[in-house]
Amino acid sequence: MSNEKTLKQITEAFSQSLGEEAALRLIQEASVKAGLSIKEAYSGGEVLKIYETIEAERKDFARTIAGFLIAEILCSTKDMKRINTLIIGLQSAKFKLETLSEQLEEKVNERTREVKEVNEELKKNNEQLIEEIVERKKAEENLLKTQEQLKKKVEDLGKFNKIAVNREIKMIELKEEINNLMTKLGREGNSE
Repeated sequence: MSNEKTLKQITEAFSQSLGEEAALRLIQEASVKAGLSIKEAYSGGEVLKIYETIEAERKDFARTIAGFLIAEILCSTKDMKRINTLIIGLQSAKFKLETLSEQLEEKVNERTREVKEVNEELKKNNEQLIEEIVERKKAEENLLKTQEQLKKKVEDLGKFNKIAVNREIKMIELKEEINNLMTKLGREGNSE
């Protein structure tokens, strides 16, 4: 019964947050009654070092008390204030992250719309360029055909010119021959 009473006193002391000195005093008293010797005890979330000096049959009870004391010290009012401050900080950070996430999502959606618009414009430009390329290729093919036709005509004209020039030369040669023959005939005709 005295162990339960001691446990209850410790619980009440921590529940009512008597302060570090009162809590430490109660812990020391409870540990002595439980067969423990506390060499160093720090509250406020720091290490509590407890050295056992008890008999074997009280060891389990002493461990239970020591565990309970450690848990109570870790959850003291001072720590609760720190925990609350951390919770508030985390909630604030969560809110900021949610806000930033929403802003980021809006920016991503905006950029996505812009990219889609640019892609559509690029698509149209590409289609126009492809049409222009096709038209230019057709024009180039037509030019090549026309060039081949002109080349053939130039060759034909060259052949015709050569034939015409050769004919002219032949005509001149024939006229000269006729004139020579006429001259010979005329002299011979005069001499008869």
